[in-house]
Amino acid sequence: MNIKFLKQTWKLFGQNRFFSLLSLGGTALTLALVMTVYMMYYLRTADIDPEPNRSRLFYSGPGYCQLEDSSDRNIGMSRRIAGFLYGELPELERVSYYTEVHKVTCSDLSGIHEARYSLRGCDPAWFDIFSYTFLSGRPINREEWDDGRRVVVLSETVAMDIFQTTDVVGEEVLVDFHPTRVIGVVKPVSHLFVTAYADVWVPVIAFYPDAQQDRTGGLRGSYRAALVRKAGVSEQEVRTAVERKVEQLNAELPDYTFSLHHFRTHEQHIFSQESRMTPSLVFVLLMAVLLIVPAINISGMVQSHIRTRMEEIGIRKAYGAPAASVYRQLLAENMLLTLFGGIIGYLISCLIVVTGGHWMFGSASLRAEAGLMNVGLFFNADLFLMVLLLCVLFNVLSVIIPVWMAIRRPITEIIQGE
Repeated sequence: MNIKFLKQTWKLFGQNRFFSLLSLGGTALTLALVMTVYMMYYLRTADIDPEPNRSRLFYSGPGYCQLEDSSDRNIGMSRRIAGFLYGELPELERVSYYTEVHKVTCSDLSGIHEARYSLRGCDPAWFDIFSYTFLSGRPINREEWDDGRRVVVLSETVAMDIFQTTDVVGEEVLVDFHPTRVIGVVKPVSHLFVTAYADVWVPVIAFYPDAQQDRTGGLRGSYRAALVRKAGVSEQEVRTAVERKVEQLNAELPDYTFSLHHFRTHEQHIFSQESRMTPSLVFVLLMAVLLIVPAINISGMVQSHIRTRMEEIGIRKAYGAPAASVYRQLLAENMLLTLFGGIIGYLISCLIVVTGGHWMFGSASLRAEAGLMNVGLFFNADLFLMVLLLCVLFNVLSVIIPVWMAIRRPITEIIQGE
């Protein structure tokens, strides 16, 4: 491809502005829609901070226990049961016990600076599975967990609201009206990271003691589990190992039977889905629809344009131009249009995600969180090149077929347009 060819192609674009703009706009819109869908999926499922282990994560639901006659059913899982099920599984690399996020009141000791924030109970392993940036202090340690001490890690937002500074390690704050010592402050986490997100992190055991002496014999509790499988261990191996532990537990229980409510991968957890129609399959099907239907329309436009150039093809053939040169010329022209359209579409998709993230992801809290998004969200070379290649493929096919049909016909018929 040389400068002379680029000048000729640019001149042809100018002579056929309507077709060029339609083809350019169609390719740009196709890629913009596909890349936007991809970015939404990527941000929810890719291994990016502060959730760098998503591809190997499992989430255990609360579980429930019931008598054999179903006369008494109770939702929840205690620390003892969670430890029995997951604490010693060789298939797992890390295990963390936590509670779901819920709103609590936090304030300084005077109660002057008071507001409600999202609290998550967790254990020390939580800060090994999820990646937080500490501005001061440290995460919860094993000694504080074992002793059930009332300590707390605050987000920068909470620290600034209550103390107007992040240098608050050692200070006391009221968490759900309980005096609690601050041990660390982290950078705020975007609402997009559903599991890692919270404003306040506390030890589960200090704020949510198990019901040890209730009628279930200590089966009930507020615990859930986040599990990271070892590299090389399959999803099915983990599920099988957990099922064996549940069977072993039930064999030891005298009256109640324990069952897991949900046991999901990160993808299933985020999309609340466990059927055979997995979120990734839905994503692929949606991408295919958004890509193929517009690409077919673009191909139709290209075919119509080629028919208007039959006379040009016939004259070039009459003067001895080889078929290969005709192919190269028309293919290169359409490839350039596709490339320009792909770049424009990519930029449009980035603009849509940055400016429309709050409605795309269903949270008004995302309006000012564009700075918390990973740069990798806006460009994945493999996917972008794959989508671009598919658009090029459709355009190439639309060029090859009419040109091949034209070249194999007699020159007089081509020139006369028969």
